[in-house]
Amino acid sequence: MRPGGATGRWSRESPGSLPTDRSRRRGCRLFLPIREQHSPMTTFVDGLFAVGGLLGGGMCWAGWYTYRSRDQLGTTAFAAFLAVIGLGTALAGVSGLLGLTIPSDSEVALWSQLLIVFWLFSAVPWIVFALQYTGRYTDVGPRLIVLLSIPPSGIALQIGLSVVELGSTAVLSILGSLVFIYCTILMIVGGYLVVETTYAYGHLSVWQGFVLVAIPLGTFVFWNVTGLEELSTAVSGGLYVAETAVETLGVERSDALGVPMGDVLGHDLDQVRPLETLTLETAEGTRRYDPEVSAVTDQHDTELGFILSLRDVTERELREQRLAVLNRVLRHNLRNKIEVVRSHAEVLRDRNGNGHAETILATADEIADLGYSARTIDQFVSASVGSTRVDLASVVRETVDRIEATGVSVSVTTPETAAVEANRAAINAALEEAIDNAITYADARVEIGIETNPDGYEVQIVDDGPGIPGGELESLAAGTETALQHGSGLGLWQLKWAVRTIGGDLSFDTTDGTAVTIVVPATPGDEVATTDGRTAESWHADGDGTESRSPVDSADGDGRPADSEVSGDTT
Repeated sequence: MRPGGATGRWSRESPGSLPTDRSRRRGCRLFLPIREQHSPMTTFVDGLFAVGGLLGGGMCWAGWYTYRSRDQLGTTAFAAFLAVIGLGTALAGVSGLLGLTIPSDSEVALWSQLLIVFWLFSAVPWIVFALQYTGRYTDVGPRLIVLLSIPPSGIALQIGLSVVELGSTAVLSILGSLVFIYCTILMIVGGYLVVETTYAYGHLSVWQGFVLVAIPLGTFVFWNVTGLEELSTAVSGGLYVAETAVETLGVERSDALGVPMGDVLGHDLDQVRPLETLTLETAEGTRRYDPEVSAVTDQHDTELGFILSLRDVTERELREQRLAVLNRVLRHNLRNKIEVVRSHAEVLRDRNGNGHAETILATADEIADLGYSARTIDQFVSASVGSTRVDLASVVRETVDRIEATGVSVSVTTPETAAVEANRAAINAALEEAIDNAITYADARVEIGIETNPDGYEVQIVDDGPGIPGGELESLAAGTETALQHGSGLGLWQLKWAVRTIGGDLSFDTTDGTAVTIVVPATPGDEVATTDGRTAESWHADGDGTESRSPVDSADGDGRPADSEVSGDTT
């Protein structure tokens, strides 16, 4: 397969031009356009190259014949024009058949560069011929020819610099565009002079003028059509390999171009499509990649081939494996060891009755709580399940039911339902941590309420305890813990990460006790319950272990019960 990228547009959002950043290694994207076409098209393009080579040879012969046979003004210039454009056409055809490229990182096809250089240089003898043939300016000397040839020479210099990677590519590109415009103007002006002269003089054929003009224009159009066909043609399953892929896979570009995909990657396209991860041997050893196949189409939605994007996920998978091992340790080993410690500590307490055993038991419980928090965080962070329908009101009531509220009066005020689409594990983890923390540290009273807001629902848990230490909130806001600034456990982190998982907002107010506010967003399909004129439930878990529930009329329309005062035994 000849080098050159497939033209067209992406069938999905394009990731942009193929990357050539050599410094990229891990966590990258490798792009390998896999252009799958039928071999008859390849034969057709090869035929175009062969025809171009023959036409070029014919024009060179015609130029030589014209120079030898005619002795009129403009003959030498026209012979030079035919020789230059004929030589360029012949060389382009031969290099296209051989698949030759310019030795550079971009692997540009040699035939296209030969065409550009010789076509631009042919503009000089063409304009000289037009001036002499029409009699507009017959005294054309070597100095004028040199001056006219300076801009096309800049194109040859640009191509030479691109091979050795010298100079500013941006400046060279601008200069190249200006030179192309300059030479095109020479071609058009010369063509106009020839056609206008043949039309003005009766003894000259207008068709003869059009035939002369068709030589430079026809050559340019022919090679552009050939280029478009060549760009959309490849051996079935062959590869165009991006620079990053060459470096990462440890292959030579010349060895990979046109080779079936299976010979380079060890997997063909049909095998790669269903895979979630792909193992490849690279220059850095065995790596794991996440493959994604995207179709490439032209402006008519004709499928030209495919882009295989490989994202390096080796480090991610190793990290997931480490986390899985640590989670198993926390879930089983640590919990089992803590149970052993507790059992022995209880025996010591029963025998000796001193405070050391109680300290061991309390510490064991704290360690067990850490393990439980770690397992809970793992469940909602690594959960592969999507969002489900969750009733916040039910979750709040069930959570309060599970938590022992000895010595604390808990008041719960919620709408009848408060349903949202969210990660159920994250909702449970957030509300459980916030409510448990409030009941644990409250002096006498905890109030839990659910209200609507423009974004969804707002869950507020208020207690009259000492408040969360400022250092813990600072660690939470900073997103990290240091030796001088750290929290007492994973509880607040569990709360923060759970709220982030559901896409909500979390805020704290420790002015008087602690008020934790969790905003649970509603998705477009959720019907947020209104609280004006609806029945809410006020639920009291009193300090003596008794519970009472009663419907409350929210006549104020603000979602709060008309009588929100709750009495209960407190200690």
